[in-house]
Amino acid sequence: MKEKIPKIYLDTSVIGGYYDADFEEDTQILFEKIKLGQFQFEIRRLKLAK
Repeated sequence: MKEKIPKIYLDTSVIGGYYDADFEEDTQILFEKIKLGQFQFEIRRLKLAK
């Protein structure tokens, strides 16, 4: 049986963390794991009511 790849849901702030000195190390590790196929990810757009 093929192993299921875990799916994670990312807030857009996680992507911004790639360039933020406080979060860049952890965020870059996460993105490397995504590139290696260890995780799938999804970003959801939310429509905010005025």
